[in-house]
Amino acid sequence: MNNQGPKHRILIVDDEEIIRLALKKILERNGFVIDEADTAVDGLAQLERHDYSLVISDQKMPGMSGLEFLAQAKTLCPQSIRILTTVAFNVAAHIDEINRAEVFQFIVKPWESENLLETVHRGIKKFENEFRSESLHESSLAASETLATTALSLENEHEAMQAQIQNLKANWQQTIQINLQTAQTICPWLSTQAQNVRRLCASMASTLELESSEAELLDISAQLYDIGMVSVPPELARRWRKSPDQLTDSEWDIIHQHSSVGANLARFEAPFQGVAELIRCHHERLDGSGFPFGISGDQSVSYTHLTLP
Repeated sequence: MNNQGPKHRILIVDDEEIIRLALKKILERNGFVIDEADTAVDGLAQLERHDYSLVISDQKMPGMSGLEFLAQAKTLCPQSIRILTTVAFNVAAHIDEINRAEVFQFIVKPWESENLLETVHRGIKKFENEFRSESLHESSLAASETLATTALSLENEHEAMQAQIQNLKANWQQTIQINLQTAQTICPWLSTQAQNVRRLCASMASTLELESSEAELLDISAQLYDIGMVSVPPELARRWRKSPDQLTDSEWDIIHQHSSVGANLARFEAPFQGVAELIRCHHERLDGSGFPFGISGDQSVSYTHLTLP
């Protein structure tokens, strides 16, 4: 592994030179080592020569799409975090390709430097965490080899069962993360906000002494509560956050619809069917001034599948 030094190496793959230069300038200013490639083929050749902490690829390139390139990049440099840049992108139509490439995040062109750097730093943090986790995992395997011969059969059965459980959990978490990444494509600030909401809900679950199943339902809802922002144009989402008093009635109509859109996107089966209604009601208020229903007081509880103390 070549990325244990103070500087992380990033590969930028884009057929537009002006985009590569802009990205390189921003990232080099922030202490990263940057390599460039103007085609997917050249990018794959770079991956065979170097290890990268992060790979940033444009989606629309001649000869090979960004998702196709990132899928091959995953094979050549599996430890790298993969980011896709795009002008317009239908996430739902490319779910299988996104899963194969294990795309960490999308960056919508044209980007704001602040949002771009926030996404890159999150990717680098994920790379560092996974690198540490991998190192700890390798150390643990080395230490356990001395015990393997005494219970090999039992261990194999246990590992097979755990692998199946972990695969199920990983697939479920991946579904949640894809939905979350979709919303963050529109509003990059949702990542930090969702973390804050998740901590608040964890505190609520502890204070109310919720059952583990109810606490898990609340946690999933906290992660996905604003997934409906995919229906809100990025510029409108930005203005709603910074200057809500300047929105028109028609723009407010779009904003008011996003919680219902999120509920429709989160129609899970049991035991998580309550997630949709928690998302739908997350803008309701006790005084009845919220949306989409304008319910007040204890009425909001009746719209969920939770039985709160």
